[in-house]
Amino acid sequence: MSTTRSLTFLGWAILFLWRPNLTQAQHPNHAGKYPKLCIQQSWVDPEQICIVDIVSKFDLIQADLSPEQIRAIRSLNPRAVILPFWSTHFNMPNYNSSGSTVMDLDEFRRDVNSNREKGFDGMYIDLWNLLRDSFADSLANLLRTIWPNGIHVVNAANSFEHSFALNGFLFEDWPVYSGRYDYYVVGPLATWRARGYKPTVIVFNIRSYGVESEYFWEKARLATAMGLLHDELYVMYNYGSGGSPHWAVPWWFDEWNVELGSPIGPPQQLGTEVYYREFTNGVVICNLSGETRRVKRSDLPVSGELYRIRGGQVPSWNNGMPFEEVELKGWRLNDVDNKYAKRLGDAIVLLKSPATVVSDILIDDGGTDDVDPHPNYMGRFVQSGMQFDPYGYRKWKNAWYVYGHSSCYYAPPSNGNSWARWIPQIHITGSYEVFEWHPTSSDLAKDARYTVKAGDKVTSITVNQTMNGDRWNRLGVFWFRAGDENYVEVRSVPSGTVVADAVKFVYRGTGDFRDTEAPAPPKGVRILP
Repeated sequence: MSTTRSLTFLGWAILFLWRPNLTQAQHPNHAGKYPKLCIQQSWVDPEQICIVDIVSKFDLIQADLSPEQIRAIRSLNPRAVILPFWSTHFNMPNYNSSGSTVMDLDEFRRDVNSNREKGFDGMYIDLWNLLRDSFADSLANLLRTIWPNGIHVVNAANSFEHSFALNGFLFEDWPVYSGRYDYYVVGPLATWRARGYKPTVIVFNIRSYGVESEYFWEKARLATAMGLLHDELYVMYNYGSGGSPHWAVPWWFDEWNVELGSPIGPPQQLGTEVYYREFTNGVVICNLSGETRRVKRSDLPVSGELYRIRGGQVPSWNNGMPFEEVELKGWRLNDVDNKYAKRLGDAIVLLKSPATVVSDILIDDGGTDDVDPHPNYMGRFVQSGMQFDPYGYRKWKNAWYVYGHSSCYYAPPSNGNSWARWIPQIHITGSYEVFEWHPTSSDLAKDARYTVKAGDKVTSITVNQTMNGDRWNRLGVFWFRAGDENYVEVRSVPSGTVVADAVKFVYRGTGDFRDTEAPAPPKGVRILP
């Protein structure tokens, strides 16, 4: 019997006769977590150490990772569900000249089993929409046969209601069409709850074209609110201008740090396409009408006081004040006589007790030009006299970067003529722990000169860049006033090349600042009689 690019009789029998047992498959262990967060990276450098730092905070990770990277992520986040990014364009069935579906069943089985042996939890398959519905159903059945307990998710570019041997799908680039939320989201979700393989995993994707996007924060809040309205939705807010690839980003929003507790019932409608959902510790309100809506405190049938988050990112929005009312903007994309308009809107997360939430501020040397497309959204990287080697990734493989084959700025030996500066946008005055990341190489400086300016105080720190690479290295704890007057700077030195990579600022509270670092022991001290 032939084993060329066609299915054997037995293979077709497995494809068409197998039906899913909806009680199988392990649970992703994310019950009770809100929102559930997803990150996707279509291509990962196998030697990219920092990818572990970037993706490990997320619940659902879709990336082509090495076994070593998978193990490192699990050591930091044992609850993470990790799936490979697998493209139908290269690895999946195709069509011959007569229109018949062809594939190598043995190769498909080997590839699926290979991903299981690497340590993944299941399969994420891109471009599922290129397959005919009937064949997609059959292939989903085969995938479930090969890997019965796997978490299997596909990207069909939109919602669909077939291939129920899968756990779910990625709803790419919302809104795809001009239809209503209750038709394009609520309906398919109900179908997958009833018929899909358990647990149900639906990834809700909204993209930003960068922080210059007019609706950057609004779209982030909208994506977050959608994940809070529905238990099965995983939020994926990333960078991209359409099409493949989806670029992972280190963006992290204050709303993602809020402890909302457990939901009290399903989402409820508050007005025309305005929805809310109450949790034990707060409420989320979401405007999906495409029109601006105003919501007052008296409109919410929720007892007790409600407060806005006191956040570190958008103080005009998350100002920590008691909630009285909010204007949730709405707008429509591709609006042609209001016929094909895609509806978008804003959202807000409220708390039942006051809370301050400040996400880490991470500033990379990327995002300042075409070197790296991922913009810094809570600070700036500036430099003078620094150089960039597009092939530096071969030499500095453990630099901090998001997309593969990137590198960092550097300064050849000189007496401080070249410098780089990381300037955070601080919105809440307080103590911040500061870390730097650099690659390691024997030709780098052993005495790179870092300066931290915190208000009127300037602190100098020497870092040996030949050591302790590919990790966050602590520079100290500093009191930063709100504004953009604070910064971290590194300058060139005569002794070796200095690299300028990434800096992270971690909020530690607003209590009295005390420097807990012990001073270095004195050297060369003589006690005179």
